[in-house]
Amino acid sequence: EGDAKKEETGAAAPPQATPASTPAEAAASPRQATPTTPAASAAPMAEKKPEKNIVDPKEISSYLKSKGLDDNQIAGILANIKAESFPPFNSGSYTAHDKTASGKDVGASGGLFQFNGKRFENMKAVAGENWAKNWKGQIDYALSEPEMKSYLKNSKGASAEEASKLFTT
Repeated sequence: EGDAKKEETGAAAPPQATPASTPAEAAASPRQATPTTPAASAAPMAEKKPEKNIVDPKEISSYLKSKGLDDNQIAGILANIKAESFPPFNSGSYTAHDKTASGKDVGASGGLFQFNGKRFENMKAVAGENWAKNWKGQIDYALSEPEMKSYLKNSKGASAEEASKLFTT
């Protein structure tokens, strides 16, 4: 009985989360809310066979900063990458048969942003044969897309939460 009581009271309290000071720290935090696209959250889990190439969110943040994005835009993009790639921040993430919320098979999806269909093929063409490890090529492709250009225009000056919502809607 003494040992059982010691186990009950001797456990350390879980660490308290502290506010993140950078977008990368916010994205890496386990307590950070992670928005997902409606299709991603409602779709049945498809079999994923990722090539593990975990990218440090701080490296992604620094790269995006070098491209002129502000901290809140970066936070929105990192939240999306964290939600889309499996495991989080895996540039080699791959799903053979991705499905929409309605169950429609959209074919293979891959990379940090889980591009699918023609967008996946285009990303692979830009990032090259070694696309699964070329996370900068994946980001460069994402930054060239009309959807990303619209996001960057509409999220300038937005809060981190607003930027995240803009990116996932």
